[in-house]
This record gives sequence, structure tokens and C-alpha cells, in this order.
Amino acid sequence: MPDVRGDLADYFAEIERIDQEIGELLKKLTDEGLLENTMIVITGDNGMPFPHAKANLYDYGTRVPLLISFPKRFQQNVRSETFVNLIDLAPTFLDIAQVPVGHKMDGLSLVPILAGNKTRHREEVYLERERHCMCRKNELGYPGYPMRAIRTKDYLYIQNLRPERTPAGDATIPGTPSEYGDVDGGPTKAYMMEHAQDEKIKPFFTMGFEKRPPEELYDVKADPFNLNNLAQSVQHNAIRQNLKTRLNKWMQKTNDPRRNGGGDEIDRYPTYDKAWITKWSIVFLMNDH
Repeated sequence: MPDVRGDLADYFAEIERIDQEIGELLKKLTDEGLLENTMIVITGDNGMPFPHAKANLYDYGTRVPLLISFPKRFQQNVRSETFVNLIDLAPTFLDIAQVPVGHKMDGLSLVPILAGNKTRHREEVYLERERHCMCRKNELGYPGYPMRAIRTKDYLYIQNLRPERTPAGDATIPGTPSEYGDVDGGPTKAYMMEHAQDEKIKPFFTMGFEKRPPEELYDVKADPFNLNNLAQSVQHNAIRQNLKTRLNKWMQKTNDPRRNGGGDEIDRYPTYDKAWITKWSIVFLMNDH
């Protein structure tokens, strides 16, 4: 599939470009004698913008790079495999600046990890998804595709809380240019849409665009691309139930509006600026007020 390979090559070229630009910034800091006393954090806001990745809770949608450098304070060139959530950055910055936190924060400071005083930060991470783009229409308005998940070192367990909806968005929405609007436009999306009925492509189109069951379970070591759903596997029933219980307890603890089947009020929130994602691109429609 040359279209897909070319799309990936462009994506990798973008990574190479940002790497080069970061190098230029580091050189400038070095030349001005500021590098040793500058904390540098490099990360991303989502996974790669491809089907089954961005706007999903699979690993290729939620795993992002995180590089932290502060030569004056922390050891350099250390690789950590512990779980980190980006909500941990705010308390980390406050900790380094020695600013007391006067209220409860869900994030946890990374300073003990960065200073080498601890090797483990979190034993699991909890993941959420709600409305991403205005790409499906029903009686509630433009609802999202609510998902919750727990990721441990061995497994990823996902709950699709409204499995009757399409995770990629509706194929079209009358009166709009939207086409599967929760998948970024581009060559890979276009190829999959245009070849959705091809024997070799159909299974991948199904995974990326079509409806999903209420529960998904993946063995992330044996199945790093999260393709083989084990939620109905008898051999994995105890694991699924354990992760489900932990996820549900977290939803209760955090007063998640989606717990116990609720949350329709989220989908009723009004929308103002709209971004319609098409097969190839994105169309912005801005209000005049």
C-alpha cells in the first residue's frame, strides 16, 4: 500500500524535523550558557493521527513521548519504564519551583523519579475520552464517543460506554462536510475509505471505523498493537473482571458523570466553533460572534 507507506514516511519526516529544531534550540541555550539551569520538557498531546490511533484509548492513541532534562538538578540519559500521566507535569513544576500546593491535585510530582530517589511512579494509568470533534449527530446534539480505560504493565482494558455509536464518527452528517470526523484526514484514511470493501483492507477498516463491543481487553506484551480483543476469552475472565472492578472504583472515586450509565448531560453541551474533518483535510467554520 504505497499510499499508507508514504503517509507514514511523511509522519516520520515530521518527527525528524522537530528533532532537528529542538537541537537548534538546545544549541542556542548552550551558546548562551543557559542549558545547565534550564528545565526542558518535550512531549506530545496525542498519539499518531491515523485510524485506530489518535482519539482512541489504544496504546497508539495514548502513548506519547516524554523527555525531561534539567542538567543542574537531575541525572541525564536515564530511561524509565514507569507509568506517567501528563497531569503529573503541573505538580512537578510546582515542586521544582518550591511552590506549595494549597489544594488537592490529581497529578503526582515526578521529582522523586527524576532525582533517582524512586523507580516506580504509578502502577497503572486511567484513561478517558469524550467529545473530540463534531462528527456524529443524534437527539442529544453532537455527542462524543465516551470511553474509559485502565492500562497496567500487562493489560489494557477499555469500556466503550456508548457502543451503539460509531467511534470514528458518522460516515456523513447531512448538511456538513464531515466524513468519519474522529479520524484525521489524509492518505491513509482516504485509502481505507476507498478500499473498505476490499478483502485485505476490510478487517482494518472495521477496527478503525466501525462499532465496537462494550468491553475490550488486550495483552499488551503479546499484542502491542491492540488488535486481538480478549474480553470474551474464558481464560482471561478473571483478569477482565479485576480490571473492570478497578476501573469502576476509580470512576466512583472521581465522581465520573459516566458511572452507572449516566453522562448524557455531557453530550448536550452546546457547541460553538466547529471543525469538520473530511476524508483528506479539516474544514473550519467559525461563528461571527
